[in-house]
Amino acid sequence: MRDLGSDPNYEHIRNHLISRIFEHWDPEYVLKESADADRDIRLITRWGQAIQPTLPDSVPVPDDAEDIECL
Repeated sequence: MRDLGSDPNYEHIRNHLISRIFEHWDPEYVLKESADADRDIRLITRWGQAIQPTLPDSVPVPDDAEDIECL
């Protein structure tokens, strides 16, 4: 297998694929969805810290969970 991504002979294919990726790209939507997800994660983390659920399959929420970055 050989990576042809930077091969000048395939530049037209690379450009076509890149344009397809960004065809429906909406950065404002991505930012809003990311902010919503971050808000939800922080809310669930605060709930877990306050409640400390004791179900058999639950995991304790560490006190410093607010400082942990979510991917």
